Amino acid sequence: MQEARTEGDKMILPVFLENTNLEEGYDLWQVGIYAQDPEEGEILYCIAHISAAKHIPSASKSPGFSITWDFCFKSSNTSPFEVNIDSVGLVNIEQFQIHTGEISHLKSSIVSLDERIEDLNSALYPVGIVLAFLNGFDPNKSLLGEWEPIAKGQTLVGVNESGPDFNTVEKSGGLKDVTLSIKQIPAHSHPESDLCYVYTDEHPANNSIVTTNQNGRQNINMNIKSKTYTKNAGEGGAHSNL
Repeated sequence: MQEARTEGDKMILPVFLENTNLEEGYDLWQVGIYAQDPEEGEILYCIAHISAAKHIPSASKSPGFSITWDFCFKSSNTSPFEVNIDSVGLVNIEQFQIHTGEISHLKSSIVSLDERIEDLNSALYPVGIVLAFLNGFDPNKSLLGEWEPIAKGQTLVGVNESGPDFNTVEKSGGLKDVTLSIKQIPAHSHPESDLCYVYTDEHPANNSIVTTNQNGRQNINMNIKSKTYTKNAGEGGAHSNL
């Protein structure tokens, strides 16, 4: 409330409202002006009611917010007047206390329900739980808490306390490509080409006959005694992808 001033036969009462230390915003519908009556003491002198609520934000959402109204009063003793009040909107102090008590109880119930929902969500989805979703489902849009994708392009491995590689959670390892050593490839051999034969007789004449065709080229007819193979290679050992 600021100091009133007079302009002719009117009295102007400026009202300054700010949200300093206001923890929760609210919608303002009415402003009441109180006066000091010599006989009755403090009385509600008048009420200003607006057609659309004015939202008063909290101090944290809108620091330094303020609003000012000028209430103009003009009174005269020459023309008596009557005030008609619709009793539909009036309540006594007992009804007001009951109503505000019900509102307070409802707010407490809502807070309690929110806490129970959070407890239930924590029980169903504790921090660290791993879930798989299909079809592009985003849990951040439908579930409580903050969710992060993990193991992109990877696979999950369960904990194995008996082994050193994955004996605790959040260990990682593995390779996309592995080059096998000779010890790791399967044991095998390769037969030599059909043109690569050896003589088993000590005398080549006993193993081949050389003739000359009409073009002067020599043909070799070989009596094959055996066919050779390469030496076995590879040991069929296991390889690790870790």
